[in-house]
Amino acid sequence: MAIDILDEIARAITEVADCHLHGRRYRSIAAFCEREVLEPALAIGSEVRCAHRRGGPARERAAAMIEELRRLKGACESAIAEVHASASYRVLVEAWNGGRHRDVAAAAPAVFTAVEPYPRCPTVYHPVVVATRRAGAEHFIAPVDCADSIARVAREGIAPARALDLGADETVQAVALSDDFDTLETPIALAIDPAAVGLPMCRVTPAGDALVYTPLLRAPWHVRVAAAVSDEWWAVRPEAYRDYVAELKSELDTRRITLTTTAEGGADDR
Repeated sequence: MAIDILDEIARAITEVADCHLHGRRYRSIAAFCEREVLEPALAIGSEVRCAHRRGGPARERAAAMIEELRRLKGACESAIAEVHASASYRVLVEAWNGGRHRDVAAAAPAVFTAVEPYPRCPTVYHPVVVATRRAGAEHFIAPVDCADSIARVAREGIAPARALDLGADETVQAVALSDDFDTLETPIALAIDPAAVGLPMCRVTPAGDALVYTPLLRAPWHVRVAAAVSDEWWAVRPEAYRDYVAELKSELDTRRITLTTTAEGGADDR
């Protein structure tokens, strides 16, 4: 079997999988995209892998696989187009384009997979990334740089993520926030009281992100840091983490930004 045919099958499977990721965001077609699009594509992938051990599928079968993958992609694209043409999606987009973000939050659960209102949302968190993988750099960005990035959020607000797996799409966007500080991959985050957001909170169930449907989130927050960390680099250098937090607090103080430390039991110790 020619390598170019196998490459074409691999590309077609990837295209179907990507289309499935777009389609599964919509509640009305999520099951269809899983059952009628992704599963057949994965079955073709398994067949190709098994046939590859025997020299690859016959050319006629390979051509049929490519044709079927194109059909699956087309079916997925058609399903997405039907969602975009539906009345519920048009209502959602009109509310978004009109800046009626409360209406967006009300309409989103009917459109987006796994989204539901979150009326009793606890404190939510926007992570502050401190790790760096730049060649020749320290394991973490300098406290002054961290303070600068936090101050930038204070000036500019929190923008939606470029792409969410669930809860939004390219047109209707959401700021994703965590409702569990302990699950963050960073010990530093911006803590936000949902009552101060001024918009309804939604969430991705069963244990996904909290969502705020807005093109830019501006709300009061303070910086929260963990009292202790599990990061291997800091775990063997606990004094380095304490020094980092102390330097960060000093930098934030000069910028008039409040920092709190998580105390025993999860409360904030100012």
